[in-house]
Amino acid sequence: MKNNNHPHVRWLICLCLLCAAPRAWALTSGDYSYTDNGSAVTITGYTGAGGAVTIPSVLGPSSHPVISIGASAFQNCTALTSVTIPSSVTSIGDSAFQSCTGLTSVTIPSSVTSLGNYAFFNCTGLTSV
Repeated sequence: MKNNNHPHVRWLICLCLLCAAPRAWALTSGDYSYTDNGSAVTITGYTGAGGAVTIPSVLGPSSHPVISIGASAFQNCTALTSVTIPSSVTSIGDSAFQSCTGLTSVTIPSSVTSLGNYAFFNCTGLTSV
């Protein structure tokens, strides 16, 4: 019987596990940073000027659908005044829009089935959802 506790065997097993794991790459497109898992996109950050923002339904050269707004993706974007979320999105992460104090309206489609904790916390100007 072979000894699987040999350091080289353990290293090889770990390497194989890493190769088999699904990957999400950190990327940027325009004002957005995002991860792409090979079939869908999660927006992880926003660097735009604010104002009225329509989140794209697809991102990147592969045009994968945006299915999620990640945790803290727009947090503290005080210049944001309105957000329209596409119907491809199914989840909005924790604190995604937290402290966007200039945000007055947000359009959330019925496709969103998961809304994270504090997603719109401290959005003191929000008057229309």
